[in-house]
Amino acid sequence: MDAIANVNCIQHLEYLLEFLAAWKERPACLTPIAYQWCSAFSEKITRPGQDGTYTRQDVYWDLYQMYCEPETRFTKVGPGCDLVHHAHRHQTDPDLCDYVDLLFKTLEIWFRLVLTGHDRPPIHLDHTSHHNRMFEVAFSSDDDETIADAMCAWITDSHRTPSGLFARHFANRTENTTPLPQRLRQMAIRAICRIWRGELTVSTLEIVRSLNRLEVDVGDVGDEEEKVNWVCLLVGVIRSPTGFESLSSHNWHLLDELISTTGYFGYHMVRDTDVMRLLEEAEDWEKLEVWLAALWRSLQTMDVQTPELMEGIEQVTLELSSRQPSALQRLENLCERDAVWGGRGGKLQGICYRVRAGQLPSEPPPPPYVSGLPA
Repeated sequence: MDAIANVNCIQHLEYLLEFLAAWKERPACLTPIAYQWCSAFSEKITRPGQDGTYTRQDVYWDLYQMYCEPETRFTKVGPGCDLVHHAHRHQTDPDLCDYVDLLFKTLEIWFRLVLTGHDRPPIHLDHTSHHNRMFEVAFSSDDDETIADAMCAWITDSHRTPSGLFARHFANRTENTTPLPQRLRQMAIRAICRIWRGELTVSTLEIVRSLNRLEVDVGDVGDEEEKVNWVCLLVGVIRSPTGFESLSSHNWHLLDELISTTGYFGYHMVRDTDVMRLLEEAEDWEKLEVWLAALWRSLQTMDVQTPELMEGIEQVTLELSSRQPSALQRLENLCERDAVWGGRGGKLQGICYRVRAGQLPSEPPPPPYVSGLPA
């Protein structure tokens, strides 16, 4: 860290990074040190005399000068020198682009090839207040590989991720219509699954935008634990005030597939019936079919079932099953698989029987149901 703070050591740091880049089997134990370097470089990327921040526009301008206007950045090659000397850089006065370049090189060397699966050794990173700036600068590069490097750094620590507006940063990238490279897409899928609990309340719209752009399939999700996490993520988005309206049909189908695969929905909440009512009012029968099937599964986790709540769920289920043959078949399949337990399974089976018998939602119910057969 002292070398990074010492402006006279910048050129030596560049040599060190070149050496590390050539080291094919870099030990994982050095990754936390590299992350500290990234944080230290990010701390240096500030505008002196201003408020200490380095905005996205600042990064764009400096990178434009570095890569698009090289004649403004370089002057000569010194006698006996192998390096091109920057026009505005003195040995004791490194500029912002020097630190940006060092940051990007460090991210590439240490995080481009790092393993982020469950079979790698645990790595614990010391997150500082500068990691947000690191991420802002990385996204401002408009280089998808650099963005993926930063994402990998964000989730390398399997036990905790740094706090911050990850979803907002990535949502800015999703505004670009350029297709997402496979590595960036994979990193984004893993990262969103890791950070959503801490960001859902402040970045719901950004998470929804990212999910809609990623179009995640079941095959993109890893093991059983990750599938459960994705169920929790999607359910959490749908429960949010605007999430169920904004989430794409693709993600509703993903939720349906994941619940069918894992049998998991989570604990029932009062908001779940609110979402049911809103979907009914919008006459969005396709999404309501997915939600009601999940809702019946979750009723077993509800401690207190008021008659009014159950009556409302039963009435909407009867109406939907009468309108949607696919919904009726789905709910009957739940009963056959015993996916809905106890008395609630009997109630659902009774509703399915009424629809098959041709009874409309406004008609009175049949006699009480006993052991799955009409009394």
